[in-house]
Amino acid sequence: MSAIQVKNVPPELHDALRRRAAEEGLDLRDYVLDVLRRELDMPSRRSWLGGLRSQPTVPGLPPAADLLGEARAER
Repeated sequence: MSAIQVKNVPPELHDALRRRAAEEGLDLRDYVLDVLRRELDMPSRRSWLGGLRSQPTVPGLPPAADLLGEARAER
């Protein structure tokens, strides 16, 4: 089995990981492996955005950018 070592983890991040692992009833190693597996089960941001760009637009609806601009103007 391979090993990964992460150095210079900020203390507050390390503490948060330990707390979360304890909440899940896992040791830190198993919790971090679970987080990594879940992350890799998700598409990358680039892949996800590429998928969105390839989706057809809905005819008759204004572009989202126009709706956002109007909402911002109302503030």
